[in-house]
Amino acid sequence: MADHAATSDELRATMGAVDADLPQVWVFQPAVKHYRLPVWDLIAEQAARRYQLTVFGPLEIDHADIEQRHYLQAMPLHKRLFMGREVTHWRGAAKMVRQSRPDVVVVTASVAFLGSWTLPRVARRIGAAVVGWSKVNNRAGHTSWVERRLKRRFFRRFDLFLCYGECSRSELRELGYPESRIRIAQNTIDTRRIFDEREIIAARGEQLRQEQGLTGKKVLLCIGRMAPQKRQADLITAWHDLRTLDPDLVLVFVGRGELYEGLLQAAEETDPDRILFTGAVPEGDDYAWIATSDLVVIPGAVGLALNQSLAFGRPTIIADEPGADAELLRHGENGWRYPRGDIQALVAAVRHALANPAEAARVGAAAVAAVQDKATIERMVETMDRTFMEAIHLSKKRRHKAKHRGA
Repeated sequence: MADHAATSDELRATMGAVDADLPQVWVFQPAVKHYRLPVWDLIAEQAARRYQLTVFGPLEIDHADIEQRHYLQAMPLHKRLFMGREVTHWRGAAKMVRQSRPDVVVVTASVAFLGSWTLPRVARRIGAAVVGWSKVNNRAGHTSWVERRLKRRFFRRFDLFLCYGECSRSELRELGYPESRIRIAQNTIDTRRIFDEREIIAARGEQLRQEQGLTGKKVLLCIGRMAPQKRQADLITAWHDLRTLDPDLVLVFVGRGELYEGLLQAAEETDPDRILFTGAVPEGDDYAWIATSDLVVIPGAVGLALNQSLAFGRPTIIADEPGADAELLRHGENGWRYPRGDIQALVAAVRHALANPAEAARVGAAAVAAVQDKATIERMVETMDRTFMEAIHLSKKRRHKAKHRGA
């Protein structure tokens, strides 16, 4: 987090040339991460001569990536006390919106994020259309009536809503948000890279196998940040039984995180010869490890690693949990699910996948088809672009009416 916040004047001064003749679409993110850049690049490309895109937030990417993208603007997050609780917001954002009057304000919609409450109110006051963007993941039926009431008030602040999948749309409906204003932009990664460079990525995967002495082995892969909700420890617990399924089976963990050292120690105590930790890998090697794996297991907190695995056609097993990311995998059709935390069910799922290679091949082919049908980056961007244009039209109507009322 930066030591100080730039003023709205300072931020505007860094924004470069702004085409005043084009509608302005401003997107506010809690963090601008590297994996999301292909999405913003495509939207900025499609926006040309129709609207101007600007993405604000902490830029958690390399300086070189920032320099070549005019639409990125650094806006650090800051914390403050609100009703006795520490909350996070974009300092200076509200003032910038009031002064510069963008046509559309897109806000990451999180009840726990103060900026998600304040910016929609400011934007509506200047006649801008407000678009919420979120996985949602509220599990509305499992929250208290107080929480549901709070969330109903919160989501009413948005004119349109971009969500990540059917699960998200269902949760929004349960919270009373009008279905006619919900747009699904299925969350995904840069699928073009997988489909266009599959052979190159696979060759790099074979090189990684050779470097790690895994040629001829069966790689059971778990990839992702090592945090409690990811439940990598379940695989180490299950390894006593998993290792008996095939003498060539090895367990490979890719990634780092707060639990890395503890998991590494547990693996060394369990089976240092057949459990491998790569740590953090260079950009692109995450794709290569997936491409060269024989079976991918995601034991908790399903995220975009699932999209990668399915797009590569890898037989994939996930913990059965709700969410827009996990909904891509349909049990028995393009992958398998097991009850989250059930070690014996996890072992049984792996045993089934290894013992039925024909079914695994069929499942892998269906996984590729599912991503191509529902979760390509082109589909995600198309929905977002169409929603932004819809919001621009709404803003024009709103400001036109306000102008005539004031005449």
